[in-house]
Amino acid sequence: MEAAQQYTLAIQLEPKSRQAFRARAEAYQTLAAHPQMHKNYLGRCRCLSQAAQSADQASQLGRDRDPACLELLAQVIESEGEIYNELKAPKNAATLFKQASYYWQEAAACPNADRASIQDKMTSCRKKMGEQQTLVAESTRGEETAPEPELPFYKPGSNLFGDKRSEERRVGKECRSRW
Repeated sequence: MEAAQQYTLAIQLEPKSRQAFRARAEAYQTLAAHPQMHKNYLGRCRCLSQAAQSADQASQLGRDRDPACLELLAQVIESEGEIYNELKAPKNAATLFKQASYYWQEAAACPNADRASIQDKMTSCRKKMGEQQTLVAESTRGEETAPEPELPFYKPGSNLFGDKRSEERRVGKECRSRW
């Protein structure tokens, strides 16, 4: 946690530092993988959400998308899929594995990427996605399925902490409509 805090400070000092965002993502990913966090799904979720947000931000800094940051983002999203797999929520797990596969593919498309290594990871991720889709298909045959748990994961491209300006616009519209 201390490492993540130090990298947050580095980001405050240098807000366009790809390396600081990437290192913070790795710190949160490591924290989520800590053995004490194994059964704390909400804590792991928070750490992985922070890791995804930082990796997503890192991948967007600079002129070109960074394959290492995209790989990190794919790993984090795949880890989120693993949490849903543990929670026996195959539909959500399949969706996250599919999203991770997309980022593996995007990383492989970068000019300076290690395509062979990324291809292996992408194939493994797609295999997991297929297994989860099979579970979904088998569980929906003739039975009503229970709703899957929804954990508050970061969605790449979104604002992790909420967009205060859009909330202010919504409240402003409500006030104007009353007049």
